[in-house]
Amino acid sequence: MRITTGSLKGRRLKSPGNLKIRPPLDQLKQSVFNMLAGEIEGKVVLDLFSGTGSFGLEALSRGAESVIFVDSSFKACRLLKENVKLLQQEDKASVMCRKVNDTLEDFSSSGKQFDLVFVDPPFPANLCQKTLDKLTEQHLLNHQALIVIHHYQKEEVNSSFPNLGLVRKRKFGDNLVSIFLYSKQEQT
Repeated sequence: MRITTGSLKGRRLKSPGNLKIRPPLDQLKQSVFNMLAGEIEGKVVLDLFSGTGSFGLEALSRGAESVIFVDSSFKACRLLKENVKLLQQEDKASVMCRKVNDTLEDFSSSGKQFDLVFVDPPFPANLCQKTLDKLTEQHLLNHQALIVIHHYQKEEVNSSFPNLGLVRKRKFGDNLVSIFLYSKQEQT
């Protein structure tokens, strides 16, 4: 595993070894970031079910302002903290070792919002739709926020909200990447 582009290009990340973590392949990750071209720099990013932090760390390398990583696995969080330190990104990254659902509720209570969200839960946990709905219901998205969901091909993920639309879907073997765009509704 390595950073594919940006200021940290070529830097290797610590491997999950025998941890039950499924990091995205470099090819998939590069394709996702090619689809997001121009949508990273200066953004506030949330990396949910972050595992090794591959998506969020790549976003930092490409100019994201900050990234919050959330994963419920203590071992994954420890590995992620090591990768953040290895890349010297402690000032731009924070790691939260807790359940995603609880964390989203806390973010909502504090008024936190994000420009870009990566959702990459374990397969086939069927957490993608629930997480997408929660991000929208809890008002955690800034106007024009993008949500990137890496999911198993048999798991359907659809918008349940008029202000959230699917803008891109791409297949990678048995995996899909679905990208949604959130637009705040006009106040009248």
